[in-house]
Amino acid sequence: MFVANHMTRQPLTVNPETPVHGVLETMACHQIRHLPVVDDTGRLLGLISDRELRMASAGCESTTLRDLHAHDIMVYDPVTVTDDAPLSSALTLLCEHGADALPVVSATDGSVVGIITRHDFLLVMHRLLGLDQEGSCIELALDDPVEDVGIAVEVMRKQGVRLLSAIASCVRDDGDETALYLRVDARNPRPVESALAREGLILLLPENDRLRCPACAPPPSADPPRQPPDLAAPQTAAEPPPAEDRPVT
Repeated sequence: MFVANHMTRQPLTVNPETPVHGVLETMACHQIRHLPVVDDTGRLLGLISDRELRMASAGCESTTLRDLHAHDIMVYDPVTVTDDAPLSSALTLLCEHGADALPVVSATDGSVVGIITRHDFLLVMHRLLGLDQEGSCIELALDDPVEDVGIAVEVMRKQGVRLLSAIASCVRDDGDETALYLRVDARNPRPVESALAREGLILLLPENDRLRCPACAPPPSADPPRQPPDLAAPQTAAEPPPAEDRPVT
């Protein structure tokens, strides 16, 4: 996955001499939060976000604000990413710099060709998890990731369900095993969960949902349940032993 496949192409831009009120009108009209500032050749000079606009509005009188231009409030030399970069590199830059958006520049001539935002990454995650298709989610803890994944795939084949998404990660805080997230096209995941559990795979379920999958429920105790005494029944005294069995005193 590359930035070019998930960025907003040909983003709106402004030049350094654009009045601040023009920047504000552009953002409000197009319902956007970030505007790259470019020169006449399309090369990036800075970035303006709604945060810079709020700071400018809070620190200036209305008459002074009308005198400001884009170059007065923009962030100079913002963090950028090239269009041929892996999507993971862009996400790392966002997290490391606490940015909400990255201007995307061409790997060939350095001109602004797009912009990628945190919202774009949410859309990517939505698709990665298969949430754009109807289905159900199943999560497993993998003792042996390679072998367990093969077992899970074979179970789904036998159950006749289609795999929409599969993501393995180590993001659990309740165990050391790798977690496998599956999304299948079955509306009711219970038959698949039961089949997975019968193959010895560990299902990750909410604590209050353990009994949803019969194969995941703890086995019943071998001892019959102890019945409480019937307090309403009359109590009879124990009969004395026969005379020949009584101890001699």
